[in-house]
Amino acid sequence: MPMPMPLRTHPRLCFNSFSRNPSALPNGQTSIRIPTATTSQTSTFPSSPTSQSICHGTICHRTLSATSWEPSMGIIFGIGLSNGLYFKSVNLTFADSQWLSLGGTFIFPPVAVSWGTGHIDVLGIGTDGAMYERHYNNSTWSSDWVSLGGIFTSPPALVSWGVERLDVFGLGVDKSMFHKAYGGSEGLQWDAEWTALGGVFSSPPAVTAWASGRLDIVGLGTDRQMYHMAWQGSWDPGWTGIGGTFNSPPTIVSWGSNRLDIFGLGTDNAVWHQAWLGTQWSGWESLGGVFESEPVAVVTDLNRLEVLGLGTDDAIWVNTLVAETWSGWQRLGGVFNSAPAAVSLAEKGLDVFGLGLDGGMYHHTWQGGDWTTTTAWDQLGGVFSTTL
Repeated sequence: MPMPMPLRTHPRLCFNSFSRNPSALPNGQTSIRIPTATTSQTSTFPSSPTSQSICHGTICHRTLSATSWEPSMGIIFGIGLSNGLYFKSVNLTFADSQWLSLGGTFIFPPVAVSWGTGHIDVLGIGTDGAMYERHYNNSTWSSDWVSLGGIFTSPPALVSWGVERLDVFGLGVDKSMFHKAYGGSEGLQWDAEWTALGGVFSSPPAVTAWASGRLDIVGLGTDRQMYHMAWQGSWDPGWTGIGGTFNSPPTIVSWGSNRLDIFGLGTDNAVWHQAWLGTQWSGWESLGGVFESEPVAVVTDLNRLEVLGLGTDDAIWVNTLVAETWSGWQRLGGVFNSAPAAVSLAEKGLDVFGLGLDGGMYHHTWQGGDWTTTTAWDQLGGVFSTTL
C-alpha cells in the first residue's frame, strides 16, 4: 500500500505483561568496563581519510543516543560488541574515567531522554522484540530492565513534554505505529497496553514536543513520502502526507511554540528541510550537501538549531539555522563509522559524538561562539558496535 492507512479509531492492542529479569536480557550491571576504555585524550584526525568508513557508499543509521541530565553535563550511550548498553558522562572539561554498563542485549539502538534535572530514561528493543525500560533517578539507576511488552521491528522514538511524562513510539510487526505513555491517564506508571496509531511505514518514527500536552510524530510511508500526525488531547483522525521522497529516516525538532523543523535525505542524498510555521508548512527546501548518514538535528537556543551529518569524505559536517538564515555547511573533520549524535547543554553549547574507524567514541564541543578546535576530537575510548 503506497501510504499509511487512515486511522479512524485507536483500538488498544494487548501485548505481553510487565516482567522483570526476562530471559532475553541479562541482569543489568553498573560497573563493567569496556576492555579498551581509556580516559579522555585528544586525537587529531587526518584532514582526509586514509581508509574509508563503513558508511561510505551507503546511509548509516543512528547507533548512539545523547541527552543532558543536568544543565552542564551531557551523557552519551552506545552499544558494546556484545550488544549491551554502555554510557559515559561528558562535557567541555570533564569525562568519566571509564564506561559504565547498563547490561541488556538489544537488537536496535536504545534511545535516552531526560524529563528534568537528575532524571534519565532509556528505552530499547530486546532480543524478544519487546520494549525495555531502565531509568536514573538523581543518584541511582533502577535495578534492572523492565519489559513494556510489544513486538517491534524498529528502534524506539522517545520524547518528554513535561515533568514525569514520557511518550514512546515504535513500529509493530505489521509496520504500523504503536504508542505508550508514562504519566498519562493511568497515573505515574506506564500504560498497561499499547495504542495502535495505524499507518504502514518504511522507516523508524521521529517525535518531538513543542509544548506541554503536544506531540508531533513523523515517519516515511511505503512510498518514501513523509507522513505526520499530532496529539493535543487527542490524536489527529489520520496520517497526513507532507510530501517529499527520502532515502533516510526523518528527524524532527522544535525550538518554540507552534514551530516544527523536519529533515531527511532526499533521493540526491542532500539534506532537505521543511518547517511548520504556525498555520502552514513551508514546503521542502534543499540544504545541499551529499551525505552518507541520516541527519541529526539539535535545538541550541530559541530560533537556533544545528543539523549534522556524515559527508562523503567520512567527516562530520554541521549547518546552523539562526532565525530563518542558514550558515552553510561547516566541516568538523574526523573519519567516522557512524551517524553523529549530539546534545545541547544549558550554556547553549553543543556536544557532538561519533564512532571512529577504531570503533572508539570521539567527542567535539561548540562553546562560546566557536568550536573548541577545528581538527581535534576528544578520544573517549571504548569499542562499540556499528552494525546494530
